[in-house]
Amino acid sequence: MPPINAPTPIALLRRISSQALGAALAFALVTSGVRPAFGQVDDPAAQHDIAADPEPEGEYDPGEIGEQESADDDDSEASADGEVIEEIRVYGTESTGLETKETVSVTTFDSSALAEMGAQDISDLAKITPNLEINLVSASTPTFFIRGVGLNDFAANATGAVAIYQDGIPINAPALQLGQLFDSSVQVMRGPQGTGNQRNASAGLIAIQSTLPSGEFESTLRMDLGKFDLFDLEGAIATPMLESEVLSTRVSFRYTTRDPFYLNRCGGLTEPTQGVCGSRVLPNAPEDSPWVPAGLPVHVNDNNRWGVRGLFRFQPEGSDMDWLLNLHGSQIDQNTPLGQVIGTHVSTAQTRSRYIDPAIDEIYDELVQKFRDEGMPGQFARLAARDETLRLVTDDIGLTEPFEHDYNLIGQEELGSYGGSVRGDVPIRDIHLTTITGAESYDRRRVTDFDFSPNTALHTDAKDRAWQLTQSLEFDSELTGTPLKWTTGGYFLMERLDSEMLFTLDFSDRAVTTDVFQDYAQGQYSFGIYGNTKWEFHEAFTLSGGIRFNYDKKNIEMSVTRGAGFTETGPAFASQAWTAPTGEISLTYRATDSLSIYSKYSRGWKPGVFNATILTNTSQGEKTLAPNIEETDPESVDSLEAGASGSWLDNTLELRAAFFYYKYNDYQVFLLKNRFGSPPQFEIVNANEAQIYGVEADLYSQPLYGRGPEVLDGLSLEARFSWLESEFLDFIDRRTVIIGNQAVSRVFDFSGNRL
Repeated sequence: MPPINAPTPIALLRRISSQALGAALAFALVTSGVRPAFGQVDDPAAQHDIAADPEPEGEYDPGEIGEQESADDDDSEASADGEVIEEIRVYGTESTGLETKETVSVTTFDSSALAEMGAQDISDLAKITPNLEINLVSASTPTFFIRGVGLNDFAANATGAVAIYQDGIPINAPALQLGQLFDSSVQVMRGPQGTGNQRNASAGLIAIQSTLPSGEFESTLRMDLGKFDLFDLEGAIATPMLESEVLSTRVSFRYTTRDPFYLNRCGGLTEPTQGVCGSRVLPNAPEDSPWVPAGLPVHVNDNNRWGVRGLFRFQPEGSDMDWLLNLHGSQIDQNTPLGQVIGTHVSTAQTRSRYIDPAIDEIYDELVQKFRDEGMPGQFARLAARDETLRLVTDDIGLTEPFEHDYNLIGQEELGSYGGSVRGDVPIRDIHLTTITGAESYDRRRVTDFDFSPNTALHTDAKDRAWQLTQSLEFDSELTGTPLKWTTGGYFLMERLDSEMLFTLDFSDRAVTTDVFQDYAQGQYSFGIYGNTKWEFHEAFTLSGGIRFNYDKKNIEMSVTRGAGFTETGPAFASQAWTAPTGEISLTYRATDSLSIYSKYSRGWKPGVFNATILTNTSQGEKTLAPNIEETDPESVDSLEAGASGSWLDNTLELRAAFFYYKYNDYQVFLLKNRFGSPPQFEIVNANEAQIYGVEADLYSQPLYGRGPEVLDGLSLEARFSWLESEFLDFIDRRTVIIGNQAVSRVFDFSGNRL
């Protein structure tokens, strides 16, 4: 059965957004403010999309990327009662420096919308964002998918297809990518990012940007109380530090705690015990066999986290320079997620660890009796009951007791992260320079019961720590007397990751555990150089294009220790560098002032990865495990997209639609493989070819604006629709298994299957 708060490792192989042919429709009612057209800043309480919008007329200052700029008064529109509705435009994201092109499909959430949603981190946005899926193994282990494209790898060195940026800094480590949302806004960019500083964005980009100091005094404070003593406090205070507003600051924070609510029926024992809460009884088991320990908590699955950020802005008098110092830190200290396990034994509802969930067992027994009463022989009745039990409980978790279970390990997840950045916007005559220097680090430990039962089958104790340094430079300008804008720049990233993992395994019938200790260190070096142009060669047409050169290098060293003797095997070493050019070109046609049509081609790319969890059996007798680092090739994608957006009835009715087609080469796939003499292992492999295509549509309406009582003017209706289809065009996986004393190669053909 699907677990609570996190999927099991097997469930991680499912990719809902690309496995099923269907549609997702989301509605939002907003009861305050006036929402302008697509491509403009939404009402503070709302969420909106930006796509295929022409840039506003007038001067565009690249140094104010992402700031909400009011259009000229003569661009404003008057409502029926004479009230002026001021248009607001968004150019990308101020803190990230990522320009929102008119041919990019973007969903934007401002700080007010995030607060009203109660969003703790960006995973909460997936619930109302079409074609965005975020899976969680724990509070610091996410996987991201946009338009069905992503990678379910939850290792510490995973390299996803969705790039995450925080205030202009690429967040490379998965442990830091979820972040904590407070006093900030978020943009979700769909589609490959072939140019600019959006590294490793073959599926899309999620950019988080903090609210900047304004030079004026302001403060906010919000508190939410809820069930299970939920306490959520978020606040910010901004103030000028000098009377001239040369120096200003903004400090924001969030603190969230909640009591545990999930009942552990193994909790509260006064001494280690066998045969309680579904645990097995083994009279002849060794004295050190893993009985249910004493002192386990009765209630589990709590929530405890905080984050704080300080921004210091320096704007020298008599200069257009703008400097920003960003210092931040956060901490998570709570139970690792626990779930519910369903047995798949041949003729019972028993798990591999010999555990049977009482609620599931009751359903199974009733079905066995039902099939026997219908005349089915005993063995066939048990098999039919098992299959029907699995179908029933996976379709409806409420048939069991989803918030009551039996656990012999209550793990803890602890993550501390700290970082800082310096951003400078410097005009140099007709050229604008943006520089961003950043540093991030974290230290994490996760103790996890992956078998979700009172019997030990798979327990892990993982420790990892990492740091990264980044630097980006960007120059942009507009040619005098020519409607041509250009941008050029580059970025650099360096990261060091150290990981240690202790696996406690027991797949025997004697409750004898085996320990496997694995550690590895990985270094990564990445840089890119890019150039973009935008040419308005006609008042109704804009041609945009860009190219980027990508370089990525990784070094890894891994060793393994197994058994009571702790004999170390390894270390194993690997090093590889990958390079590739990417780019994009687009054409926008502004048919009218309120209707735009665009077409776009993009080439996306993601570097190769090292499988850091592959272990090989090196002897048939002792079954010694040795590290076996395997490399997965880079993936590339060719993307075609066409769409349109328009607004009517004084911007009270807006519609945007887009069609996209992706053709992937060497698509990276996350699989669970069984290797002879070794535990089942997750591995990333390449599928030769895959394709994805789909349609997105967004509708926004303010049906009562100017047509009824003034109190209803802000009532808005928003509908979002997405349809997605995917297919492996060429995916053959070859595996070697041992049958008797012979190695046999087997071929598995997944071609034609959905991703």
